[in-house]
Amino acid sequence: MKEIMKRSISHTMIPLATSLLLCMPALAQESAAGATAKPQTPLDAGDLTAAREKFTIPNPGELLLAASDKIDLKAIVGKISSTPNVAMDGSDAVLAHSLGELLADGFICLHAKDAEKTRAIGKQLLAIGKELGADELILAEGKKIGEMVDAGNWGDASTAADSFRTKLLTNLAKDGDTDLITIISASGWLHGFGLIADQINASYNEDASRQLRQSDLAEHLAGRVGKLPEGRIKDAAKASAALTEISKLTAVAQEAPISKESIAKIATAAKDGMTALEGIQEKK
Repeated sequence: MKEIMKRSISHTMIPLATSLLLCMPALAQESAAGATAKPQTPLDAGDLTAAREKFTIPNPGELLLAASDKIDLKAIVGKISSTPNVAMDGSDAVLAHSLGELLADGFICLHAKDAEKTRAIGKQLLAIGKELGADELILAEGKKIGEMVDAGNWGDASTAADSFRTKLLTNLAKDGDTDLITIISASGWLHGFGLIADQINASYNEDASRQLRQSDLAEHLAGRVGKLPEGRIKDAAKASAALTEISKLTAVAQEAPISKESIAKIATAAKDGMTALEGIQEKK
């Protein structure tokens, strides 16, 4: 196997709280309720731009926390391979795309308590992390998740998986490649989001559809993906356009469901976006 250039990822990543994905629509209400609180100095334009560039995208597991009682996780798991096969001699962008996809699949299988697939995906995930330069101590934490799964400690495994994802990406964040953060984050979020949308489309449920109201996050991702340089992924413009479409389709009024027609379009856009996000193999 040809040697892979182990690129690092920017250390500017700021982990988000698990609830961020679910709480964005409530921010305006909270602001109004706290009108009597001590005034805060607003961020200037430069600081706001920097803050937007530094945060990472919540993982599909966070979305599942709210939607798991409204969708059939077993049906989604059935679409996930029990023998993931990743080309380990791919470029760093190829590996980053695969890592994001596996993170999404792993969270879904873990929430569905599918031990076989969780372990299989975990092994591939750790192998890619190693190729991208993750430290052995971090990888050892990932291996412990498999031990928790074997012991049937699903709650502990879920908590450990959330922590491991953040630690893995932070550990890879050494000195310089912000593009890989974008590829991993966008691939993971978009793949998991698409799988969930596809299942809601197959068995439509208004309550479940409300969990996909993530317009602001999709718009943010579209901006980040659109800035990826040529030669890293197949088509940054198409991937960004797919995310923009998802942003528009999920921009419904608070408390309103997303229509079944829109859910179908979201699922299709997610698949198109994932194809466009595939990393390009570097010439050896």
